[in-house]
Amino acid sequence: MDDFEIALKRARALLARFEEESHVNPNTQTREFSLREPDGYYVTINESAEDDA
Repeated sequence: MDDFEIALKRARALLARFEEESHVNPNTQTREFSLREPDGYYVTINESAEDDA
């Protein structure tokens, strides 16, 4: 996701709660949050990882 903060704000406006609040994934070192969409699917949104190359 190019703009993590915008995605987070939009998701908060649409949902009463998240499955996982925004946090840093220790494996990828990127921020992410998880939610359950209306059909019941578990979805994780994460920010794009920086390219070290």
